[in-house]
This record gives sequence, C-alpha cells and structure tokens, in this order.
Amino acid sequence: MTNDKNPQKKPLPWWVELLFVQIGLPDRWLRSFLKSRKRANIFLSTHKRDIGKLGILIIALVYLYPIINRAKLHNTCIYDSKRIVKSTKGNQGLNEREIRALATNFCNGGYQ
Repeated sequence: MTNDKNPQKKPLPWWVELLFVQIGLPDRWLRSFLKSRKRANIFLSTHKRDIGKLGILIIALVYLYPIINRAKLHNTCIYDSKRIVKSTKGNQGLNEREIRALATNFCNGGYQ
C-alpha cells in the first residue's frame, strides 16, 4: 500500500533485480556502476559532436584501408615485376614505358 501512495518510487530495472537481488552481488558494485554510468552520460552529452566526428573518421578509415592496402600491394608487385623484366636477357632493348606496361600486365594476371 505504501507503493501506491509514493509516485516517485520506481520499480528496479530487471538487471538490478537479477544481478544484485537474486544473485547477490555486492552493493558497492552497484553504486560504482551507477556513478560511472552517470559520469558517462554527462561526458557523452557534453562531447556529442566530437564523438560523432571521431566515429565518422573511424568509419572512413575502416572503409579506405582495404583500398589503400590493395594499391600498396599492386605497386609492390609492379616494382618487383619491373626488376625481373629488366634482369631478363630478352628484354634488354625495352624502354622504361614498355617495361612498366609488361610489369602491369603481369600483375593484372596477364603474361609476357
């Protein structure tokens, strides 16, 4: 009956009921968790814009990393292929442009 007269008293959340009432975790853990949660909410509300910018930056980096990595591997393949083409005896008379074309063709799955 006292619960009906006091409109400010809310029921416990399910996780508090489960962890701290049913299982019996220490009350000091609940207090420290609630303090941390309050500080986190204050931090998030004051730095919402900065966190959004950081999130966009992280998403952009995650999106661009495979593209950058593939380009790096492709450039390494061309560099190594050019070195091999230059060292081959049959390709001594080729200019730099033709050597690069052969190396690019090799790295893209073609053959000599």
